[in-house]
Amino acid sequence: MRAAVEALNGFLAGADIGFAEDDLGAVHISERRLRRHFVMRAGAKGETPIVSFDLGGRLFGGFWQNLPSSRRSGIRINGETVAELDYGQMAVRLAYATVGVTPPEGDMYAIPGLEGHRAAVKKAFNTLLNAGPKMTRWGYERAGNGEDADASERLPAGWTVKRTKAAILSRHPALARSLGSGIGLKLMHIESEILVAVLVEMTEREIVGLGIHDGLLAPASKVDEVRMIMEDVAVAKVGTTIPVSVEAHS
Repeated sequence: MRAAVEALNGFLAGADIGFAEDDLGAVHISERRLRRHFVMRAGAKGETPIVSFDLGGRLFGGFWQNLPSSRRSGIRINGETVAELDYGQMAVRLAYATVGVTPPEGDMYAIPGLEGHRAAVKKAFNTLLNAGPKMTRWGYERAGNGEDADASERLPAGWTVKRTKAAILSRHPALARSLGSGIGLKLMHIESEILVAVLVEMTEREIVGLGIHDGLLAPASKVDEVRMIMEDVAVAKVGTTIPVSVEAHS
């Protein structure tokens, strides 16, 4: 794992990455050294905590990661504008992969009774994948119920954990054992392994990729090649196709 990240950092250090001035504040393009964040698991009383290398593992450290999406159009790779490529509904699709079931067609977050609340469903779904079996109440910041949130980001009144979970399982019965199992960090680890493998493959092809958790930025001229790499790596890692969306930043 360390060798892979060191190789990525060596490649990025010498890459031609710039930013077109937009008068919205300094962008420190030299901040491109990546690191992976894993979960520290507490040991027995008096013992040193242990790093769990199968939980978490996302890449952090690149200046582009905290840059608002609206400003990413200023990033240049080899003088080119960039495109953003993202795996679609990755956590849910990885959950299906872990149980060996093919996910249903269409939007994974389209749940009967919650039409028009897709953002809230996504947050609730991910919360349930991370939660334990005893969770009975939402945390506003995690379920999308904050009063300042857009209507699509809030669950309607009366949608308790129990009701929401039942509605999700009506569409995704194969995930009955996944919701409330705390599997979320394991899924995040699989996601991180996929993305690192994609970035490594890109460096071998001399293509600069800027990772953003379950997606990346790449030169606009390389979109088709990078999308194929992403799709092929996902199949190789988890045995299932994960669709990749593309958004141009120009």
